[in-house]
Amino acid sequence: MPSQNEGPPAGVRRVSFVVYGQVRRKGNRRIIARRGVSGRPFLPKSKEAQAYEQTFAWQTATVQPRGLGSKERLLLVTGDVYYRHRFQGDLSIELVLDCMQKAGIITDDRYVVHHGIWRRVDHERPRLELTVTEILASEYPWNTTTRLPPSEKEET
Repeated sequence: MPSQNEGPPAGVRRVSFVVYGQVRRKGNRRIIARRGVSGRPFLPKSKEAQAYEQTFAWQTATVQPRGLGSKERLLLVTGDVYYRHRFQGDLSIELVLDCMQKAGIITDDRYVVHHGIWRRVDHERPRLELTVTEILASEYPWNTTTRLPPSEKEET
């Protein structure tokens, strides 16, 4: 197993970045709206969430590499969310995953198989510090068909 200081294995990509500002929740309110042409109901994002999406896109415009994630390369998301106050807001990264997808950092948030986010406090500089790492799908623990010895595969 590689140490913390080593990079990812050859061919596996990793990106780390910081986005300054208070992380918002995806749905801060529950107002049902209707789509123009189809008339189908949906839950719009709050103005704060929409503003955070724009800030996120602007601050991550130079993040490289982009386009992480596929069926063969799953994603692990780890990091810290720094709030101004200890119990400010829910610790939810649904909006952050949407923002990463919209910014092109990840191809689709459905490829995120694990996220470990810590709540932190920084009264002066609220921010999001994230690392996104690709892992090979064949090495992910739930993919038991590639992890079992040949004799056990035949029995199951």
